[in-house]
Amino acid sequence: MPWNASLRMSLPLAVLIASVVSGCAPSAAPPESPRDTGPRVTEDGTQRPEEVQTPPGEQVNKAPAPRPQQAPQQAGKPASPAPPDTVMRQMNDAARRVPGVEGSTVVLVGRTALVGVDLDYKITGSKIDSIKQSVKEAVERTDGGYRVAVTADVDLVARLRDIASGVRQGRPVSTFTDEIADILSRLLPET
Repeated sequence: MPWNASLRMSLPLAVLIASVVSGCAPSAAPPESPRDTGPRVTEDGTQRPEEVQTPPGEQVNKAPAPRPQQAPQQAGKPASPAPPDTVMRQMNDAARRVPGVEGSTVVLVGRTALVGVDLDYKITGSKIDSIKQSVKEAVERTDGGYRVAVTADVDLVARLRDIASGVRQGRPVSTFTDEIADILSRLLPET
């Protein structure tokens, strides 16, 4: 009987150890398919197709595989969204084309565009609001997916310029979170 009790205790322990050891072993990489015909880059940087090894008795299909047909692009819509740098440049260009605007700075925060504009010093009063509205409309036309906030306040424009400069120098946008939140609260008050 003692032999039987010892066997009953050690058998589950052996199974547990075997499963742990086999579970921790690295899995084997799947073998490469002999039909892999993708382009290969040679040492001189050129691409060439790799030769295909066909098992005996199978026919080789020399015709290229048909490409899946792509749906026609909808008129006026890009196939993929433009990179943020491109969007900011387009928005900046649109803002600067508005009469009375001498310079502009754009900072993208999510789907919100913060636009700071430098105006001609002679412009005052309601004319400033009119130009800001024209800038907003011009920027919205460049990419309709963004909510646009425009300021001509000298302090806010300088802060936007500092943020844009910092991002261009490689600083993460997260370092400007508090400042951006303050600017957003001033430009987009909750209603």
